[in-house]
Amino acid sequence: MSSNPGQIPAGGKEKISVLVKTKGKGGRLLRKRFRVESNDPEKPKTELTIFGKVNGYVGIQPKYVRLMGSVEDDKLQAVVNIKPEKNFPLSIKSIKANKGENIELNLEPVGKTPKKDGYRIIVMNKKKDAGTYNDLILIETDLKQKSVLRIPVSGRILEKKKQTDSSEKK
Repeated sequence: MSSNPGQIPAGGKEKISVLVKTKGKGGRLLRKRFRVESNDPEKPKTELTIFGKVNGYVGIQPKYVRLMGSVEDDKLQAVVNIKPEKNFPLSIKSIKANKGENIELNLEPVGKTPKKDGYRIIVMNKKKDAGTYNDLILIETDLKQKSVLRIPVSGRILEKKKQTDSSEKK
């Protein structure tokens, strides 16, 4: 927010500028309140509210990836859908895993015009032993407003499932 320390004559007008951070709020309704102070003894403080929908550039579903399974799972994977919002067509220039040790990525276009229809990323687990990991998918786009998209990835691989003998007596 900015403040105007100057004097405004009685009955005068002045513009008020408000800067609202909208990072990560695309597609949602936003409501912010702020206070204007004056030297008017009858109304020294006025509360104002601004609200509206924040335009998003791209929809990502899901916003983060969790790969959970056991060492026996051959094809542990997840799908991330990337859909450009209306009026913000985008092309994906490249995708990569930040670390890349435990996941493999495959990018697939959706529809006849992926710039409008979107993309699908298949995230595949490469970890063969039990344990956990974290990584980050980095997506380079041609969108000026959002040139790099980031999707967190977590993985949890459990030991082999124990076999029980159904003929065993308890």
